[in-house]
Parts: sequence; structure tokens; C-alpha cells
Amino acid sequence: MGVNNTEQDEIELEEELHDLDTMCAVSVIEAEMELMKTLIKKSSGHEKEFYSDKLGNLEFQKNTIESNIQIGIITPERYLGNLKKYQTDQESLYKSSKVEKLGRTNKHAVRILRRIELVKIEINDMENPPEEEEEEEEQPVQQEQKVEEKKAESKPEQQLELKKKEPSFDEN
Repeated sequence: MGVNNTEQDEIELEEELHDLDTMCAVSVIEAEMELMKTLIKKSSGHEKEFYSDKLGNLEFQKNTIESNIQIGIITPERYLGNLKKYQTDQESLYKSSKVEKLGRTNKHAVRILRRIELVKIEINDMENPPEEEEEEEEQPVQQEQKVEEKKAESKPEQQLELKKKEPSFDEN
């Protein structure tokens, strides 16, 4: 089965503008994986096979990065440095003559811009980690418990009343 020019051009643009070997941001890879799943559903033949292969490669790339981070091959500092370089490279790609010829509203240009946005968010999250919500949720409960404990300590007769109200499980 032959490949028509439009399909071939699309695959060439995909390879040139969306090179997964340069993708080092987990957020970008995850977004690209979702896009590949959509493209697989919408395509057929050689194009579908191409996107399926790319999805598999993206999954491998993501797993490799995550494993390398977990075992310490990639330190947080190195990962952050990789993200910043990737952001610069993607911004240069977006400003390139190739993308300019396609037009800034072209789907490929929009995809590059989306990667830039995702990597900026990931960089920001690493440089300014959000406070953990669990600690915030636990604080009022912990404060409430401390207040109750202090009240009980100050009034021994209340301790007795609290013990009387608590259900006993050793009966029956």
C-alpha cells in the first residue's frame, strides 16, 4: 500500500517538529501520549502504525525518565536543568522559519506552544513547590484535638464524664 504525499508530509512534519528523543519533561510526554492515542483513533494504515509506534516510544521514554529519577541517575537539579534547556529549544523551534511558514495557528505550532506552557509549569512547580494540602487539612483537626485535651486536663470531672459517655466494648 502506497503512502500519499499529504500523509507523508504529515509524518515528516511530525518527525521534524515533534522529535520525542528531545522530550525530557514528563508532563510533555504525557500530553503527547494522549495526543497519540487520539491520532491513532483518527488514522488508518501507515499513519496509524506510525502513531502507534510513537506512542510506544513515548511510554518507554516516560518510564526511562521516571526510573532514572527514582534510582538517582537523574537528580532533581539535573532534571530541572534539562527542563530549562528543553524550554529554550522549544521556544527556538516555535520561532523558527519552518514553523513561521506553517503559521502560528497551525496545529503543529499550537502543539509546540503547548509543550512550552507545560514545561514552564513543571519548572515553576519544581522551583516553587506547592505546599502540601494534607498538612493544611490536618492542622485544624490537630488544633481541635489539642484544645479538647487541654480542656480535659484542666477539669478532671469532665474526664470522668467523657469516659462514661464512651461506649464500652468489653460488655457482651
